[in-house]
Amino acid sequence: MYKRERHITLNCLQVRQRIPDFTNYGLSGLEARAVVEHCHDCPECMDELKLVFLVNTCLEDSDDNDKRALAEANLEERFEEIAARINYINMINRNMMFFLLGASVFLFISMVIELLL
Repeated sequence: MYKRERHITLNCLQVRQRIPDFTNYGLSGLEARAVVEHCHDCPECMDELKLVFLVNTCLEDSDDNDKRALAEANLEERFEEIAARINYINMINRNMMFFLLGASVFLFISMVIELLL
């Protein structure tokens, strides 16, 4: 039976290969989550992400520090937005798991009571 993978861990090379797609919204939720989690803990990959984001917004040659700061702020905002979405999805998954566990326990107890009566 097919088992759905809910979490992946990426190394630096794998993250750097996915950064262009990440900045262009081209990753699946699972891959985006893995990139966010890795970059959160890896300053080198976060720097790479910032650089690619700046290149994609045509600011690599700009001498305008305000534009560069704005672009970095936009990247950080996008990063935080994705992290918030991931946290929300994790919360929903945890709540669903507890609901299903509770329903299973309830059904089990109901079946035991039926058998005893």
